[in-house]
Amino acid sequence: MVVDESLAIGLSLLAGLAGGFLSSFMAWNASGEKFDFRKHGNALITGTLSGLAGGVASAVLGGEGVSTGQLALQLFGIFFGVIGIDRLRSDTSKAADKPKNPEPTAIPGGPT
Repeated sequence: MVVDESLAIGLSLLAGLAGGFLSSFMAWNASGEKFDFRKHGNALITGTLSGLAGGVASAVLGGEGVSTGQLALQLFGIFFGVIGIDRLRSDTSKAADKPKNPEPTAIPGGPT
């Protein structure tokens, strides 16, 4: 069975959004901070754009459409790919915010 391109794009958007939401939720849950939607908006934007890119690429490269099995694989790939992309984006942002040369700390019992 062949899936319509517009349905494939819509489902890809939803898969990307769901992956971004899950990544954001896992990061927030691990942080213990109070929920702030502004911080988690980037994950949702990243997920939506990745899902859109995956859906459009599938529609353009798929030719006559994609089968149900191909669409299911694509949606799983987008979902888990977005989680990885968002974690990479988040960790890169944190690394860029860290000071380059932190002040050395004294070792207890060591020379001063």
